[in-house]
Amino acid sequence: MTSTELAIFTDIFLAIEYPLYAHLAPGQQFGDNMSRQAILEQTHAGMEAAPKQKQEVEDFKAAFSRIALNVDTRVVTFTFKGRQSASRWINWRMPFASKLLTLVDYDGKRERARTTHEMVQLDYYEFTTSVRKGDVSSRGMHWLLTQTFGLQVQEMTHPETGKKGLNDKEWRIIVKGAGCPQKLRETAYIEVDKAAVMIHHHTINVNWPCASCHSPEHPTRYCKTPVAELAQRKQLFDLRVQGPLPSTTGYGVDMLKKGSLPTTLVQLDTMLKQGAYPERLSTSNKREGHVKPRTSV
Repeated sequence: MTSTELAIFTDIFLAIEYPLYAHLAPGQQFGDNMSRQAILEQTHAGMEAAPKQKQEVEDFKAAFSRIALNVDTRVVTFTFKGRQSASRWINWRMPFASKLLTLVDYDGKRERARTTHEMVQLDYYEFTTSVRKGDVSSRGMHWLLTQTFGLQVQEMTHPETGKKGLNDKEWRIIVKGAGCPQKLRETAYIEVDKAAVMIHHHTINVNWPCASCHSPEHPTRYCKTPVAELAQRKQLFDLRVQGPLPSTTGYGVDMLKKGSLPTTLVQLDTMLKQGAYPERLSTSNKREGHVKPRTSV
């Protein structure tokens, strides 16, 4: 066998392998370029686990051939020798750094998506936004995310708040992309027009950003930033957007409240399609959009 044939054989052999994926839990943080041994050390049942559980974890470690952690997408990939050996562990809850992570067969989901068109979570990023000042409609929130950050919004819904129904001041948003866009990751608080919006990366952080300094890395009760330095600290996470929201230019829900609700399907279709967004928003910054906000919250 020549060296070329050996290289091709290696690729064929690796193509037979089958991966399963697990998303890190909120709050779990790891460094770049972790070795296989370092990742394996995070995969354990714990001292208090039953002997059966410990043995199951050891069987799992013996079953996969490769392991990798992508800190950008926050996904752990376990590669097995074949699809059959991987099938036993699909949907198994794996102990990883004191959390239980579910192993997902995304390759199988992609195959089914060709006919069902279901959304494959591995290809999308999810986060939460909340209005902290003023009024923002769903149209306005969509406009803000697409025009300011250039995001491809796949889905945005209001979360339910128990018996009180939908929370119309908050959205769960799914955008196209395997990981969090860098500009979005650096932003926690947005001011636009007369409104303000807070961003919570709920798949990364457990708590909402600090209300005092706007840092996404700690909750308000653990903020240690001196009062004199709060304004300067906020500049790292605040973004001021130049341009009015659609509701103030005749494009938003304010227009609907004035008696122009559609009464036929034709009128509804026309209303959904009419009125393209105003020209692209601009930010008042020259350094990644981060400037001191107009007011403190």
